[in-house]
Amino acid sequence: MWLTILKILIALLAISGICILCGQVLYTLMPVKKSTLVQKFIAGLLFEMAVYEVLYIFMVFRYVSLGKLTFCWMLVTAVTAAAGLWISVKKNIQRPYAVKKKFKKYLSDINIYTIVMLILICAYTIMTLLYQQEFQDDAFFAGIASTSYTTDTIIRYSPYTGGEITVLRYAKYVFSGYPVMIASLARVTLLRPIVVMHIVIPVLMIGAHYILCYMFAQMVFRSRHKSEIAMIILCIINMNSLYVINEMSTSAWMFVGAWYGKSILSNVCIISLWYYLIKTNDSSVSGYLGPKGWIIIFIADMAAVLSSTFACIAVLAVSFVITLFYFVKKRSWFNICGWAITIMPMMIIMLMTYLLRYKA
Repeated sequence: MWLTILKILIALLAISGICILCGQVLYTLMPVKKSTLVQKFIAGLLFEMAVYEVLYIFMVFRYVSLGKLTFCWMLVTAVTAAAGLWISVKKNIQRPYAVKKKFKKYLSDINIYTIVMLILICAYTIMTLLYQQEFQDDAFFAGIASTSYTTDTIIRYSPYTGGEITVLRYAKYVFSGYPVMIASLARVTLLRPIVVMHIVIPVLMIGAHYILCYMFAQMVFRSRHKSEIAMIILCIINMNSLYVINEMSTSAWMFVGAWYGKSILSNVCIISLWYYLIKTNDSSVSGYLGPKGWIIIFIADMAAVLSSTFACIAVLAVSFVITLFYFVKKRSWFNICGWAITIMPMMIIMLMTYLLRYKA
């Protein structure tokens, strides 16, 4: 038991560190001058999910082994993380006193609201791990992950019968690489897929959810203390979702299904789209994002596809509304063109999904 707990803690720390390094690379490419560790963590987490989804789509129809898919994913991750480490070391060497001063200022700003907020988030996470409910999709995802993990395959054997199948058998889920990603994480972290699915993933996604909400609060209130108070209120609302019967509400859905693909979509991917689209549009002096600005939007889009193939519809709607708003505000056709180019992969995936279901 203690060995498993130690593995979980090491896995969480390692994944968080790698995400921060990958986020460092993304923020270097993006037209954003200042970034925090938590912002880099969110960007890196979305990047990891997006990379896995892209690799998964290329390999699922070729029935490539899980080991090869995991190796390719880890190779891209290692190269990106190494680049992020090099960039971080280079920046910190150039301005060590600024980094030290910023860290001291952050510690000096910690107050009672910060402590209460962190305690409530930890309490909420623990309650979620203890009381998360299991549904039919949970059994299916756990079955796919365990089968892929055991047989070293990608959707090759049925989790129910063990018989050999084709990808058309599960056409609805064929482009959603989420359960297979759980198997890959289990291989890398030396944990069982069910542990990754019900402990590692929820902790990461709940953390990402609250970080994004805090970033939103800072963008709205322009004050750290007010943002922390808003987060305390949000935590209290979410903790009371235990008594909400309708699981489809945002708070209850995150509470009872933190492991679930659509929960990741609604609580992480879509919120990240809101944040990055608004943030990058507001910070753009010229009135348009530019090619680099759309990199993170494309990454968030592909991360959403990983969570749920049909999530494409929600992502398209959110990104279109925000893009249309800034088009009217800044009269920039480039934003519309960028949005149209960015959504093309998702449109192709949606079309292929319907064709596969029709063929099946």
